[in-house]
Amino acid sequence: AVGPKRGDGMSVHAVSPTGKQFPEVTVPLDDEAEYTFTADATGTFALHCDPDWHTVQVASATHPLCIAGKEGQIHLLGTTGDFYFWVPGEAEQFGMRFQGAGDGERLSATVFDAKGAVRWQKADIGFPESFVAEREPTEQGEIWRIEITRPSVGVLEDGHIVLRGIPSLLSLTPEGLLRPAAE
Repeated sequence: AVGPKRGDGMSVHAVSPTGKQFPEVTVPLDDEAEYTFTADATGTFALHCDPDWHTVQVASATHPLCIAGKEGQIHLLGTTGDFYFWVPGEAEQFGMRFQGAGDGERLSATVFDAKGAVRWQKADIGFPESFVAEREPTEQGEIWRIEITRPSVGVLEDGHIVLRGIPSLLSLTPEGLLRPAAE
């Protein structure tokens, strides 16, 4: 939790591609719990976690997970590492915005294209920094990568990533990234 504890726990439930809602459980604050369900269909399931003022971490999963942006924005807390995202073949241009929480809370970000070339890099981001990628359309989409690292000044706490013009989904692995079946 960030700041004082608020509430008794966090609500967790899954929704299947058919719209079926699986039973909700409450995970006590500062605790771990196992959430299981039996799939009723093939496809993408949504795991809804409502941490309110707190944070949530999925410690393990039997299937790949993606982080979906709420209204396009993905909020990370003290997180470093590689995140993969999908660029549809027809996308000639798309935008990204990175932001810490002002002077004290920052992050550093590097964006790599599908061939591994650095397309944008910025250290110690506290206030919004935007990047517009321009590319030639391709027959098939591409997997690009974001690397989030610790800042050299300030602390890494709240970090925000906004994706515009492409799906607002990040994955921890290229294989786990959601993308259209045709691509």
